[in-house]
Amino acid sequence: MKKQYNKKYFSDHDSLPGYIAEEIAFILKNNGAKKILDVGSGTGKLTKFLKHKGFEAIGCDASKEATKISGHIRANASKLPFKNEEFGAVLGVSLIEHLTQLEGEKFLAESYRILQKNGLIFLVTPNFNSPLRFLKGKAWFGYTDPTHKVFYTR
Repeated sequence: MKKQYNKKYFSDHDSLPGYIAEEIAFILKNNGAKKILDVGSGTGKLTKFLKHKGFEAIGCDASKEATKISGHIRANASKLPFKNEEFGAVLGVSLIEHLTQLEGEKFLAESYRILQKNGLIFLVTPNFNSPLRFLKGKAWFGYTDPTHKVFYTR
């Protein structure tokens, strides 16, 4: 059975710790990024935070439920509806593990297409080589979301 990205899913999984949001804003500022695309923006917490910090932040998500909540653009990560070199940074926070291997490759290619010269791509994903995975086994947090498709290492 395919897990749906519904209201309950976002209630259970869509969180944004303040320290992570602050670190992302710090990295973006220090790299001179002004126009930001948050791919897989979920309910829009990070995009909203970045707008409050003065960035021109745009969010997109493939989920109808997420875009209904956030008001963001509905778009698939592997086919982004933006111009070449439009963004100073592309964010994929807890996104790439939800894509198949091929979708992940297309997402990266699309990200590089829409990034400005010297643009920044910033990804957050569970580290499959994390010592916690080995210690916790099946209870590891990366396994707790059944919509995770591919795990990555550093």
